[in-house]
Amino acid sequence: MIKIASKIFSFLASLIPTKNIILFHSFPDIADNSYAMCRYLHSCGIDNKYSFVWLIAEYNKKDIFQKNLEKNGIKAILVKRLSFMGLWYYIRARYVFVTHGLFDAIHLRQFPDKVINLWHGMPLKLLGASEKRGIPCSSNSNYVVSTSHLYQKIMAEAFSISIEKVLITGQPRCDLLFEATDWFDSVNIKRNNYRKVGIWLPTYRKSILGDVRVDGDFNDHGVSFLDENELRKLDNYLVSNNLLLLVKIHPMDALQHVNFIDYTNLIFIKPKDFHSQLYPLLGACDFLLTDYSSVFIDYQILHRPMGFVMNDIESYKYSRGFYFDDIVKALPGPILSSFEMICEFIEHPTYVDSEIIYNDFNDNKSSKRIWDYLSSNTE
Repeated sequence: MIKIASKIFSFLASLIPTKNIILFHSFPDIADNSYAMCRYLHSCGIDNKYSFVWLIAEYNKKDIFQKNLEKNGIKAILVKRLSFMGLWYYIRARYVFVTHGLFDAIHLRQFPDKVINLWHGMPLKLLGASEKRGIPCSSNSNYVVSTSHLYQKIMAEAFSISIEKVLITGQPRCDLLFEATDWFDSVNIKRNNYRKVGIWLPTYRKSILGDVRVDGDFNDHGVSFLDENELRKLDNYLVSNNLLLLVKIHPMDALQHVNFIDYTNLIFIKPKDFHSQLYPLLGACDFLLTDYSSVFIDYQILHRPMGFVMNDIESYKYSRGFYFDDIVKALPGPILSSFEMICEFIEHPTYVDSEIIYNDFNDNKSSKRIWDYLSSNTE
């Protein structure tokens, strides 16, 4: 009955004409690929022809989001995501840019290129229809983007979409790697006071939002395999070598509710305290620590050192699975499975190239390629 009702609603809604509206949605709110796409379209003056609308989940932060957009000269209407008005703008929009799913049960047919799913990273771990459950990602997407021919095939499988509908453009958020960050000034940190600045982006082992699950080995008293005592030792090592390491907690990670002690040169950044854009901050860092996160594919554009902090490959592979048979060979950097190995990498970070082509483009023009494709085919 639900499927029949959604088909009937989709048919009726598709009869409603669109307006010159571009709708954006992301998780977290006003971030990631959709934000970068919005920035680019504004820079081109597209908002002179189209009205910009953002659907947001944290509507109580509407004024903060509005000010941040206006600071960059962007005028947009902010609407609560799960609301009648949110659904109405979704139906009336000419283009919809999303980083996750949005009203997945509704399949609008006003235009064959209405919903462009920018997603939130090229997957290393199995995704959507590739997983055992076999449930496609965001089934109402008209187009999906990828970073390479390799990922064109992977995304087509994950979304159960024809390969011609997967655009090899790169991800808009990677355009922001080349922009200045405001984060250091916002927290009163002098970046130039440190010999090197690194950033550690561990993916979640235990999620508390969205697709709630446990993958790999979850450590509720530390990060990855480092407990509190080893984090203290790491902080002391950073201080003695005049290094700064930022640890950005994943927005779905259960670790955001852990009360970490205050360290000196080891800075934990929780989602609730982070009001800047991540990718300009990434671009300001000298090296990256991560694990199974797709962020390494983005960071590789900069050709800077990357280390992979993980000792639970087998358990993670069993719980989630990878697109690559030999995950170790697929990673463009060393596996760091001990405290000593992490310190050695931080002291002597070295870039390692990969035989796998993750990015067909290494520039800041992903947003442009997406819009050029859409406008050349529809306008």
